[in-house]
Amino acid sequence: MQLLHSAGGCGGGILILNASSIVKVDGTLSANGQNGGANSGGGAGGSIYIVSDELDGSGTIEV
Repeated sequence: MQLLHSAGGCGGGILILNASSIVKVDGTLSANGQNGGANSGGGAGGSIYIVSDELDGSGTIEV
């Protein structure tokens, strides 16, 4: 019996955003892990840490 192995997905990174007033997200901030290959697990999600007086926008934040 032959087992097929492939690499697991890479884990997400870290994003630290320290703003003095407003953070406006109209796009996507992400620290997602990658999918794994056949017979392999996906990578763990990362972290997004935001320090701000106000968070605005119509975008997405994903981990």
